[in-house]
This record gives sequence, structure tokens and C-alpha cells, in this order.
Amino acid sequence: MVDVGSVSRIEEIRAALSDAKGRSLVLDEHAIWSRPGPLVWEDTRVDPLPTFYPVYRWQNLHAWSALPLIVAKGSLSVNPRAVAATTEPGFEYFGSNETIDREIERIGGPLERAAAPDIADPATYAEEMTRALHADVRAVELQNPGAAHFVLVGGRDSLNLLLLPWARAPIALSAAPNFALVANFVRANGLAVEVRELVDPEEPAVLQRRL
Repeated sequence: MVDVGSVSRIEEIRAALSDAKGRSLVLDEHAIWSRPGPLVWEDTRVDPLPTFYPVYRWQNLHAWSALPLIVAKGSLSVNPRAVAATTEPGFEYFGSNETIDREIERIGGPLERAAAPDIADPATYAEEMTRALHADVRAVELQNPGAAHFVLVGGRDSLNLLLLPWARAPIALSAAPNFALVANFVRANGLAVEVRELVDPEEPAVLQRRL
């Protein structure tokens, strides 16, 4: 059975691709993920290679998802290794630079972990991590002056992002079952942070089929 919602989404992507493709000589992973507008970037070099956000490539096109590239191709070249991986016990994701399409690859990857960690002391690690997070917030706000920042928050590590010294309080986005937990966390810590609930717009029956 064809999922009408999926077909509609593909048509939306096809229409967006017909309007325009982004062009830039050099981009990094943050620009591809954060710049509004184009779904794919054409004739672009990604430098440095991504180490956190996924970036995908097909010929001279790059995108933050493989789906716009499949739509741009006009066909799907099924990767049998990716399909086989989904049937393995405990499957969660296809941990490879390959994708569901044999002609589309994920570029870059996580930084290789050293044989021995540079920081072995927990207190020093926490201090350095805190310093790095503070620097990240300052950098993001300097690059986007006056902008409202949204933080996707679950129920654990991401809550710490709300405790950082933002010049302008971010807006926390969360969904059930973590929404209530996030709202309670904000109240308990006296944070001037608005918490908005994310709700799936699909009909419950469609959502259940997807799950």
C-alpha cells in the first residue's frame, strides 16, 4: 500500500528542487544544515568534511538528507547491503557511509577516537566540556545576531543546553513523553525559557503504520 503522506512529501521536494538549488563555492556541515532555503547544494565543495551532522552526496549535489538527492536523480538504485541490514536482529540504523541508494554516499564521519583519552580526570573533563559549550553558544549567537534559537530537548543530556548563559533565552521544543519532563525542569530551575510541544500532524492511524 502506498503511503499518501510519503507521496505528498516527495512532490513537495520535487517542487522545491524545480525552483532553485543552492550554490556556494565552499560550505561546511553547519551551513548546509542551518541556512534556510535550498534542499540541495550544487557545484559545492564541503570543507572540512562533516564530523557531526550527516551530509550526503550524489555527483555534484550535496544535501542534509538522502531523500532530496533520490528525488533529484529521479530513481532509486537499491543498495542490497542496506536492505539486508534492516532485517538483522536489533537493527537501529545502517552504520555506514553507504545509503539505501548505491549511488548516494554519506561523506565524512565521526572523528576517530584516540586509543587513550586526552582527558582522564572526570572533573577536568566536565570543566572542559562546560567551557566548550559556553564557547559554542557565544559563537552561534555572534553568527546570528538577534535571532531566536530553538533547542530540541529530550529528557536527559540536552536539558543542559537550557542552563547555558544565552544572551537571549532559547525556545525549547519537545514532544511526548518528554514534554512534561522538560517543562518541569524549566520551572524547577527558574529558567526564562519558553517550552513548546511538538505534535505530529499526521492522523493517528497513519502514524501507527509508520511506527
